[in-house]
Amino acid sequence: MNYGDIHRYLLRSIASRGVLKLSEADDVLRLYPEHVEEPLSDLIKIINQEIRSFQQTIKITNDELTGEEKALDLWCRTGYLEKTQNSYALGMRTIHEFEGYFRQNMPENIEECFLCKQIVFKGCNCPICAHALHTRCLNRYVEKVKKWPCCKENYSESQLITMDQNERVSSDPANSIESTQDRASPVYDDEMNTQESVDDLTQETVIGVSQSITRKSKRQRTKFMMNTKQLVEKLYFGLALILILKCYMLATGPDAPPHYQKAQEQVSVDLGSSPFTKISAISHIDKSTESSAYPDGNMYL
Repeated sequence: MNYGDIHRYLLRSIASRGVLKLSEADDVLRLYPEHVEEPLSDLIKIINQEIRSFQQTIKITNDELTGEEKALDLWCRTGYLEKTQNSYALGMRTIHEFEGYFRQNMPENIEECFLCKQIVFKGCNCPICAHALHTRCLNRYVEKVKKWPCCKENYSESQLITMDQNERVSSDPANSIESTQDRASPVYDDEMNTQESVDDLTQETVIGVSQSITRKSKRQRTKFMMNTKQLVEKLYFGLALILILKCYMLATGPDAPPHYQKAQEQVSVDLGSSPFTKISAISHIDKSTESSAYPDGNMYL
């Protein structure tokens, strides 16, 4: 039998699924409009002859568990592991039997629930402050108070939905950063451009509980990133304000009036303050460049 439509049909079916059981392959052939009398092994042989030039081949093998798969299956059956889709998590038996070992030898890899103070292996993290919570503990708490128990911020079920949609070890720090920006003073377009570039550096804040990455280090890294962002913002606007003052001083020539020097000193104080008071510094510049400094009311830069 030559390579024909039935072979193409079977090849596409195998390629689209990756792996087919023999029973599934028989179902695929039954769906073909024409009756197929040739055995499946002969069809595979002809397909392999056609795709051998592409260094591809289809193999028929017995699906047997490897030693590693048998061990994982045994640990799941005995309660040491739990299988969720294509991943494994610690089972209840491991949590209870090895809790003392975890606390003594791996304190940096565990975190306690904010409410019950027990180790959290499965649960969620507060999107605001990243504290870990058992899902059951959180549900009991929010039945009475619609706030996060750790930071007292408003609680919403949509936040949990967002965390479920993301991977446990990947997320967006927008929740924590936006909450700070909402309470900040208005900024200009060039500020926003700088903030967006810094935001790209902070896309590793983790929302969700992971057994492989420590939650404590996550919070420390998030805090470090936000402090870095504030520092970059502070330096950026500090340089901008100094350049503005220099332009004003150059506009008046070498004999700059004393109030410019005073304004520059005040801006230097503002630049050294924490947090950086941009509005205050700008107001000093405005006061030092009143129209009275220019007889014709214009400023030449």
